[in-house]
Amino acid sequence: MDLKQVTEQLKIHEGFRNNVYQCSMGHDTQGYGHLVSKGISKEVAEMILQEDIKEAITEVRRNIGFFDDLPGKTQEALVNMSFNLGISRLLQFKNMLMHLRDRNFSKASDEVLNSRYATQVGKRAMDIATMIKECVEPDKE
Repeated sequence: MDLKQVTEQLKIHEGFRNNVYQCSMGHDTQGYGHLVSKGISKEVAEMILQEDIKEAITEVRRNIGFFDDLPGKTQEALVNMSFNLGISRLLQFKNMLMHLRDRNFSKASDEVLNSRYATQVGKRAMDIATMIKECVEPDKE
């Protein structure tokens, strides 16, 4: 059997859809006829995660002009929040972003902890706040 040929035929016959749709039998389906109810392998989930992280980084860079000037841990914190909340909700953290722009990491960290987000996600917010707070500028100590 020519696996490459089978693959090409299936791509043609199934067609690709990046959104969930109902197949002719009424089952939720995605991609090239993959039944959503079957789930995905950890390897596929890892590939999707990497794509989603790239998308989160792109959105944060596009919307936060000073992102690339921030310390790595703070960048990681913002990507984590964007991944979790989406960029539009992350941008609602205006005070946190103002403090980050001003490189006042302690106050930015406090803004994370004093938010409704922190009560919703608990430890995740504590971890993010710690990542930001640890980025103390030498002249701010």
